[in-house]
Amino acid sequence: MKKFVILFAAAMLLLGMTGQAMASFAQGDLIQVIYSGVSGQETATDEGSIASLSTTHDTFFANLASLGAGATLANTSVAYFAWDQSLGTSGFGQVYTSGNLGTGQNGSNSASATFDNAYSITTGAYAAAGGSAVTLATNNPASYVSTLDINDTAPGAMAGFTSPANTAEASLAGGTADQTFYYYDPHASGGRGSSNTLTGAAQIADITTTTTPVPPSVLLMGSGLLGLIGIRRKHSA
Repeated sequence: MKKFVILFAAAMLLLGMTGQAMASFAQGDLIQVIYSGVSGQETATDEGSIASLSTTHDTFFANLASLGAGATLANTSVAYFAWDQSLGTSGFGQVYTSGNLGTGQNGSNSASATFDNAYSITTGAYAAAGGSAVTLATNNPASYVSTLDINDTAPGAMAGFTSPANTAEASLAGGTADQTFYYYDPHASGGRGSSNTLTGAAQIADITTTTTPVPPSVLLMGSGLLGLIGIRRKHSA
């Protein structure tokens, strides 16, 4: 009976962690994308609700190994984005993009519909792949590089929404990347696409990306299982 209880507890621990990890790239979730121009792969991670961001600073980890052969810090870039149609003025939603720290960023209301469409295509593909972290080929028509980077012709442009064009991405060449996360509220006044009805560049948080060989969730799972093993040994003694 004791053995069954311990095994049941271990199963619940694993299921609980799996449930937390199985995000669906839903609206309002912060999406991290890293991609390598050499390996031809990108990895997207659902980091949870943008509402969970602090107002000062947040640190996220990037799994460079997921990008495959050829990916190095020097040829890997990172970006963050989100979108929520339920927020903002007149139901047109709010756009969220990362930007290079300290340089500022502008958004184009006339390109908000293009961003919305690219966002929907890409996150739809991520969600269909399953899990909270998925890897796609960058030449996949639904990839971040194909849609939001416009087939890699405008890296960091977020489908033409942000300007200057490359401000929404940062290089991981130094092992870390510091970015600012902004939100924009595309307005409906004058019709969708009116370029002078955008409010935005409101800073939500600073974001630091760094690479780590062992995800924190793995460490938590390992420590949990070790604890359960200790309990089993104690009861067996």
